[in-house]
Amino acid sequence: MSGYFWVPEKPDVMVWGAFSADGGHKPEAVLAGGLVNDPRVVRTNRAGGRAFLSSAAATFKAFQPITLQGKLDTGHAVTLVNAYNHGRDGFYFGSPHYKADYAVFGDRHVSGVDQLFSAMRFRFGDPYWLGHLRESKASAVDSDGSALSVETSDDGNWLVYTAAAPATLRELKSRVVLGCLALAELALDQDFAARDTHVRINDGDPWLSVHGPESDTRPNEFDARTLLPREELTVERFARWIPFNDTLDGLASVVARPIKAPLQTQVLVVTPLLDGLHRRMPKTFEQSKFAGASPSALKRIKEAAWRSAAGTATNRRTLDPQQVHIAVMSAVSHFEDVDYLQRATDVVTKVCAVLPEIAESVADLPIRLTDARNEMAHQSPLDHEREPLGVRHLRWLVVASVTPWLLRGLLLLEAGIDPSVLHDRHLAYSRFLDFRANVAQFVSELGWELPSSS
Repeated sequence: MSGYFWVPEKPDVMVWGAFSADGGHKPEAVLAGGLVNDPRVVRTNRAGGRAFLSSAAATFKAFQPITLQGKLDTGHAVTLVNAYNHGRDGFYFGSPHYKADYAVFGDRHVSGVDQLFSAMRFRFGDPYWLGHLRESKASAVDSDGSALSVETSDDGNWLVYTAAAPATLRELKSRVVLGCLALAELALDQDFAARDTHVRINDGDPWLSVHGPESDTRPNEFDARTLLPREELTVERFARWIPFNDTLDGLASVVARPIKAPLQTQVLVVTPLLDGLHRRMPKTFEQSKFAGASPSALKRIKEAAWRSAAGTATNRRTLDPQQVHIAVMSAVSHFEDVDYLQRATDVVTKVCAVLPEIAESVADLPIRLTDARNEMAHQSPLDHEREPLGVRHLRWLVVASVTPWLLRGLLLLEAGIDPSVLHDRHLAYSRFLDFRANVAQFVSELGWELPSSS
């Protein structure tokens, strides 16, 4: 598609260009001329000579994002948001070639990255995955009036989010799209991406389509093998999940897509995930070792420790009281917080009450998790004579294998999946059966004793 383009600051200065937006790729515009000054182009003499600089500083300045607006030959308006020039200046040394984070296409332009929208609708994956949903009364997402509903269509249903207060596309995608995708990926054990994303500026306005890698990605090849049946993905469950997922700061998406990386990297990622999820679930897990103590009492204990340590260090020639005070203050500043071992114990206890098979081969799983976490967090030199590399590798394999299933189970329970359904589906799921067999083999090679319950 082709048409004329301009920047919002100078709408009267237009240049012809070609626009393309292939599914899953950044939208592009190749222009016949320049619309902005290019710092890579400098005057070489008074006669008007020009030179093109390739210095890092000039290239960096020329690569700053802009907003491009255009009117295509089809009559549609298009806005390229955060458009980066991968080409030349457009005046002397070649054509600008812009690639944008996303483009908004429809009957009107948007102002740019800060444009507010009142509603969004989107699909994900194959049309089958949302085909079981039927139009019904919208489900409340928050007490502020935001709501989630379904819009049915012969070529695939949409999830429709209506915001109580207008929000930017980035905010809507982070809160709604990524939240719903995370729940779907956790439940079905498949990777998804949003497609057919539309936004609306005001109630009643026509929908505007959004094109970009996170908005109109083509679905993966259909795979009917899932952990849970798709019917567990209801509008009500999506609506309840969105505000909960907000509190997790994106960690659910990391759980849903276990990292594929060297073993040490896997352990380095999954063990802090347990810590982070536990800390973000204060309604589920106790966060203090002294739950009944008042904040003032805990503060007095800390102050007493600081004063006592500084007093003991006074008049000691080899000790600086101030440094001692700071060191002890740092040591006791969070003494009331539950430690990693307790957090691991809490999570293992909750999940394995429903899915005991996760820990069926691993005695003292919380301790195994804690040991691996501490080794990765502190990176202390390891004793190769006490524990050969091959043994340590197997021990880390156990942790890297168990933890993703443990955390997936935790989040699915928090999403309200019935425990009996969760258990039965795991026992019928081939990937979970493979996991159990692999861990049992690792433990056998390590020579660990099995849990007494096994």
